[in-house]
Amino acid sequence: MINGTTTKLFLDKLKLTEISPARFQDMAMATKHMMNSNVRALAMLKHDRFLADSNWRIVERSTFIEDPYMKKVFKSMDKHLL
Repeated sequence: MINGTTTKLFLDKLKLTEISPARFQDMAMATKHMMNSNVRALAMLKHDRFLADSNWRIVERSTFIEDPYMKKVFKSMDKHLL
C-alpha cells in the first residue's frame, strides 16, 4: 500500500527522483542559452536613453538565471562527502 508518507520512499526506491544525464545536459544548455540572451538584451538596454539612470547591478542580479538542477547535484555531492 502506498500513501502520502511512503510516496517519497517508493519513488526513491524506483529511482524516479534522479535526473538523467540527458535531461541534466538539456537543462544546462537551455540555461546557458537564456543567460546569453539575457546578457545581450541587457547590453542593448543599457544604451537606451530612457533607461540610462537604471541601477544595472540590481537589474543584473535580479535577472540572473541559475540552473535548477545544479542545486540538486551539489546537494547530492554534499551527502556523498559526509
